[in-house]
Amino acid sequence: MFFRQSLVQAACFALLAVDNLVEAAESAIIDFKEGDDATSLMEKYDYCVVSFYNSEDWSKETNELMEGAKAHFEEQIANGEWSKRESIAWFRVDIEKHPDLSYDDSGIPDQLVVSQLTGLRRYLHYGRIFDDKKEDEENFALIVKELTGEFVEEIECDEIQAEERLYYDEAVYFGSKSDVSATGKAAAFEQLAMLDRYNFDHQRSGFYVVEDAKCRTNHDLEDSKNYIVFFNGENSIP
Repeated sequence: MFFRQSLVQAACFALLAVDNLVEAAESAIIDFKEGDDATSLMEKYDYCVVSFYNSEDWSKETNELMEGAKAHFEEQIANGEWSKRESIAWFRVDIEKHPDLSYDDSGIPDQLVVSQLTGLRRYLHYGRIFDDKKEDEENFALIVKELTGEFVEEIECDEIQAEERLYYDEAVYFGSKSDVSATGKAAAFEQLAMLDRYNFDHQRSGFYVVEDAKCRTNHDLEDSKNYIVFFNGENSIP
């Protein structure tokens, strides 16, 4: 359990303030404190981003990225670059002051993205990469973006296996974009993309959809049928 059961039981009184905190979480990062029922607060959202930090310099630096990352994340959604997330909240906790709120007994700082929709969770193990703090904030936001939606993205036919592609290996659904939604006939394709994002680091695959029937012909497929095709790039790890 990443929040101890004893804390949950001891914090029943915090439920009275849950609704107010839920509204606040949409516009600010919420700091967990002793007495909070973290489980109840988080289950109100489809996705949660949590920073566990302590007084070590590198940990404080990483935690400070949260404000800028959240701002960039919301800016990209506002300007239409990224699709809107219906329900996401950002939290943080000082695990030195509140060790009972740590996600395990190690006491090691980390960041966690939780999908309440699927029960999936992923630790980011993020640390400063760039000299420019803004670049780190944008990179952190991009990671959150990849774990909270757009698991299957549209792709142009000539971009499949392109030389400058993001992923060497690509899984492509040839058919309607609506098919790969949660209620579509190829919903399992989106679920597979989510599992890949949350569970694998070592050369993840890209998951895409292309609706253009002519693209199927270009790949020697029947244009009247739908397909899932796995493209293994020439530089793939065996």
